[in-house]
Amino acid sequence: MSLYKMMDKTIDYNQPTITCIKLTPRKAKKFISTYHNRYRLDHYDREIVKRFVKSMKNGNWKHPTNSCIAFDMNNKMIDGLHRCLAVVKSGVTIQVAFVQNIKPQIYL
Repeated sequence: MSLYKMMDKTIDYNQPTITCIKLTPRKAKKFISTYHNRYRLDHYDREIVKRFVKSMKNGNWKHPTNSCIAFDMNNKMIDGLHRCLAVVKSGVTIQVAFVQNIKPQIYL
């Protein structure tokens, strides 16, 4: 599934865009499936995710923060893995900054 269908928006591939979205567990799962670094997906920092889950479940998650969920021009998630994993594990929907159309070279 292409990113624009997940976001219900069309994408301008010429410019990065920034918006706030509601990140649901379902949407977070879809985003995780596009993560660009398969090795890191298997070796993520479980303590960070655990902390995020606790914060989300307790209603202490401050949103949106300056951190974002970011996708490159190839529709691969390049930033936001720990937040997406925490949303899935907690079952909590959060608001996040969402950036798309980043050049892939930025996150090598």
